[in-house]
Amino acid sequence: MPTGAATVTLYAHISGVSMAVVGRFDDGFLSVNTRYFHHDHLSMRAATDKSGSVVASSGHFPFGESWYESGGTNKLKFTSYERDAESGNDYAMFRSYINRFGRFSSPDPIAGEAANPQSLNRYSYVSNDPLDYVDPLGLFFRPTCAGNPNLPGCPRPRTGAGGDGGSGGDGQGCDDGRTRAAPYLPPCPPGTGAGEGRVRGSLTDRLQKTLKDALAHLAQRCKDLLPTDKIASALQDTEFFDGTKPSGDGTVRLSDIVENSSTKRVFEATTPGDAAWVIGSHNRALTHNIVIGPAFRLLNTQQREATLVHEGTHMAWQRTDAQLWDFAQKNGAIPVSQSATASVNFQKWIEAGCPEKGTKP
Repeated sequence: MPTGAATVTLYAHISGVSMAVVGRFDDGFLSVNTRYFHHDHLSMRAATDKSGSVVASSGHFPFGESWYESGGTNKLKFTSYERDAESGNDYAMFRSYINRFGRFSSPDPIAGEAANPQSLNRYSYVSNDPLDYVDPLGLFFRPTCAGNPNLPGCPRPRTGAGGDGGSGGDGQGCDDGRTRAAPYLPPCPPGTGAGEGRVRGSLTDRLQKTLKDALAHLAQRCKDLLPTDKIASALQDTEFFDGTKPSGDGTVRLSDIVENSSTKRVFEATTPGDAAWVIGSHNRALTHNIVIGPAFRLLNTQQREATLVHEGTHMAWQRTDAQLWDFAQKNGAIPVSQSATASVNFQKWIEAGCPEKGTKP
């Protein structure tokens, strides 16, 4: 048996609607000292004990330099990163972040694209907009509640019951009969009320535009063969959900989006290799709801556009990957390899411009 005291520190990440809370448990075998760290997108703003009393506080400037700190120190400082005591840099999972320079120490492993000039600087932090975005993995950034309060999962001030949220509106009513307590309201469940009382998320707006551009960029033979008119006509009714993380959209159950669907959460139903997939209903019909998976962020612009056209074709024709690939083969497509799946083959066929027989995608 060891002699003397020992300390074990356990961190538990607990996701909530308004903020994430980190609980720290220091066990010296004889006593337990619990601390809860409360953060926003910039800082661990406060630490409280088990009685709720504030025992420490801290704040940081937008790019991570220390602003103030009182009540002791801890390694959880800027945004969700852990700070290295020796170098002073922040651990951003896939890279290190140098807060005193406001940039990463190594280039983004995901290449930039000409359509987004800011992305060509592969060392920059969240395209130099830390007030509106965060980058928890050091791979790609996402919007924050501070800069985008209408995102799913963000708290919203009560401004009155009911109303038409529509596209970008501020109505707070849901038509699912829920009672929500002041001062904050959680977002209405996706799929309730055909848009009434809902606020369309920025992901949907952005990817609707990407899909619209994709339809315009398609090779003429793809336009002639694929249901582009049907995809375009359903564009405004198509919703996109982020399935890459166990927070925000990822916490929503599929049954909240599509009635009588699976009770799995969006994140649980998405695998690391998924770029995108369409949510099906209880009778196996494909709905106008597309989940974006982790692999989508690794694609270049052409591949992303082909992916969205691929998923749009699923919705328009209500066909499986095997059926879509069979259609492509009847129109001259040949497989990229003997081991490639129907989904990969159909995707590559679109990327290649839906070539005729004898031309490998």
